[in-house]
Amino acid sequence: MDDEGSGRHPGGIMIMRFLSYALEAGIPRRSFGVAAVVGTVLNLINQGDAMVGGRALDWTKIALTFIVPYCVATYGAVSYRMRQERDASCTGVPPRSPSPATESQTEDATPDGSSCERARRYTDAEMKR
Repeated sequence: MDDEGSGRHPGGIMIMRFLSYALEAGIPRRSFGVAAVVGTVLNLINQGDAMVGGRALDWTKIALTFIVPYCVATYGAVSYRMRQERDASCTGVPPRSPSPATESQTEDATPDGSSCERARRYTDAEMKR
């Protein structure tokens, strides 16, 4: 399934958008800060006895203990921005809170005829898995 004559697969486009946001100003710096704090705490919990006791440290575990929080923080920031982008394309402005309107009143059709509300429900269901 190529994207409308571009020769690109839609999944590849999504990955490129994700990477572009992940490298956007501010996200790497904030993710690094989260990784520094969380990674340090987790390393002290997991290998503190080895550090204090003078035993050998597992450098792979130390690296992963910093990499995982970095990836989690980056994923959270990027998914938030992508959701904002999707909501803005559906309504013109990101929603502040769910509306008490009925489902038929909240159906927003995009120019290609797809339903933004349907996309939101699908994304919400995926997030709960």
